[in-house]
Amino acid sequence: MTIQSFTKEGQKGEKFTLLHMKVLEVARTLKSEQGLFDMMTLFERCIRGLPYSEPQIYQIIQDLYQMKCIVEGKLLFKEDILTNEKRRKIFEYVTEHPGAHTREIQTTFNLGSYMAFRHLAFLEKFNFIRKKPYKNKIVYFPSDSDEQEDLKVLLFRNQTINRIYRLIEDLGKVRATEISESLKIPYTTIQSHLNELVESGLISKVKENQTVFYIPTEIKESKGAIEVKREFDYLGGQIRFKVAVRNLTDMTINNIAVNLNPSDQFIADVPQQSIANLPPKTTRGIDFTLTPLTCGQSNIFGIVAYQDAYGKVHSIPINPKEISIKCPLVKPLNATQQEVNEWIKKLRRATGTIGFQKITEKEAFRIGREQINALDLNEVNVDFDNHWGLYSGEVKVTGNNMVVKLSIVDPNIILDVWADDLKQTTGFIAYISNLINLALEGSYKLVRKTHEVSTKIIQLMHLSKGLDELFSKCEGVCLETEISEYLVKSEELLANAFSDSALLRSIRETNSDLKQICSKDSTINEEEAIQLRFKCLTWLYKVQELIQYHINTYQNTFDEFNTVSDEFLAGYDTISARINELERIYAQGILCYLLILDKKSGITIFERNLGDLKINPDLVGGFLHALQSFGFEISERESSMKTLTYENYQFQIEVGEDIRAALILRGTANQYIIAKLKSFVKQFEQNFGEDIRSFSGNMSAFMPANALFDAIFK
Repeated sequence: MTIQSFTKEGQKGEKFTLLHMKVLEVARTLKSEQGLFDMMTLFERCIRGLPYSEPQIYQIIQDLYQMKCIVEGKLLFKEDILTNEKRRKIFEYVTEHPGAHTREIQTTFNLGSYMAFRHLAFLEKFNFIRKKPYKNKIVYFPSDSDEQEDLKVLLFRNQTINRIYRLIEDLGKVRATEISESLKIPYTTIQSHLNELVESGLISKVKENQTVFYIPTEIKESKGAIEVKREFDYLGGQIRFKVAVRNLTDMTINNIAVNLNPSDQFIADVPQQSIANLPPKTTRGIDFTLTPLTCGQSNIFGIVAYQDAYGKVHSIPINPKEISIKCPLVKPLNATQQEVNEWIKKLRRATGTIGFQKITEKEAFRIGREQINALDLNEVNVDFDNHWGLYSGEVKVTGNNMVVKLSIVDPNIILDVWADDLKQTTGFIAYISNLINLALEGSYKLVRKTHEVSTKIIQLMHLSKGLDELFSKCEGVCLETEISEYLVKSEELLANAFSDSALLRSIRETNSDLKQICSKDSTINEEEAIQLRFKCLTWLYKVQELIQYHINTYQNTFDEFNTVSDEFLAGYDTISARINELERIYAQGILCYLLILDKKSGITIFERNLGDLKINPDLVGGFLHALQSFGFEISERESSMKTLTYENYQFQIEVGEDIRAALILRGTANQYIIAKLKSFVKQFEQNFGEDIRSFSGNMSAFMPANALFDAIFK
């Protein structure tokens, strides 16, 4: 019979002898008779019942104990442990997930702390698993696993550490900041995990020129296997950085990856290039093209990784190489087109290309021309139609001539520079390119802003149209649902571009209030309709104000967009005219009664019913006069009360030198009514001043005021 035994040396089959089997049978009998038993009880029972010597029996019992086939003080035998399905699954889980901790096992198998402890204790007691403390947890491993690998296993259970190690393994050599940027993980977290990996021996830390790199431990640098040389030269407006790799070994090396790390001063066209294989004693060169962004000095370095003939990965640094980009100081130098043509024949040329987007060729040419003119060069010739310009100057340090040509080949700004030294041309292109790029970025922002502003203006114009329709809707019989639909559409137009505006909040509040007041399919009453018309006017004024603001912003962006902004201005004028018309319609719809009172006596000298309101003019006039007198009593000065509200009516009051006019309205007075009433009072006093001051009760003298009212209000 073969039984599985789990030891630190690994799983192996132990061949049981007949004596092993006999002793186990005695042990089972003891278990059935008394449950628990100790080694001495088992030894004595075997001596009495088995025909073997004491030393033989003792040795067999020792074997069974060492193999943990039986455990003193336990009711179970090793072969019984895994008959429990839950316990067997826990053992399989630990085998598949070495380093699993107690809470993880509890969660995975939905166990309470006691049952998890009991199962794990059995597995540990019978040598299926082993445990060890790690940080603030107890973790478990299969008994046959290598304890020396425990720390590595535990580290790789952490997904972040796993990602960090894989990145280091892929790149061969990398800085902590590069890991942080690549994996989007905070630098402090990266540093902590790197320390753990170094302590575990999985990676090594190397230092080169005050810079710390991390490499996999098994990827040690191979000294003397390859040689790396680097050099650079000026190529037009760019730098050609050459890396030469020489195989010094007697065998072919493969998968050579050359990674260049340019400083922020340069942009590399391709930062990584590769060589499939390199035969013994041969050299292969790789060219990188670097575009300078600014003038100054900086170091270019990198790393070469490769596989040797045995498949082992190695790496060697590309030592830093300093590159200097000089920006020449220039001054204007007058020259003719013919003179410039002669200079060009003797000078060396470099070309720089700057891409642009979202703007026209005309705008790109304007930007390039402005930046070159800022350098104080002489403008020899310029063609605005074909977008090119020619400039001449003198390098201050050397006194030599320089020529610059600006041209536009959509979608690029082309800079051709001629000088006697390519260092000067490269530096000049780097300097002017940086200025142009900054100006382009500013232009892009303006274009984006222009698009945003135009979108807002269009949305506001759509909103004004909707509010106009809503105003007209409220003049007749309309359902609450119809009004709500208009308000919801208005909210949607405002939601994107004006999400935090007072206008949007006001429309939302009105819609909410309307739903609370009216049932879903009911019609709104006259009072509610008047209030909505007034709110529509208020909202339209706000829309008009916003449109005017954004049109001003739009006009100040680009001169060439004036044609488009003229369309917006025409739309704005249309909206303004419509608001004036709606003001008049609203005002005429709420006029009820006009009273003109003598200011001193409070006697009504003129009245006109503008609707179907029935009042006692003398009673109302006396009431208003009494209120004004009361105000004078408590403030010791003439009251300036302008508005009085009573139930659904509003009194709009205007006081002149000799009269007090009161308009009784069915809604809130708008600017149209206030302005017209003020004008009416002024004209009334001019026309009837003498009649007012000599009034003795004859109201017929003021009958012509009807025509005056019609002329002003209608």
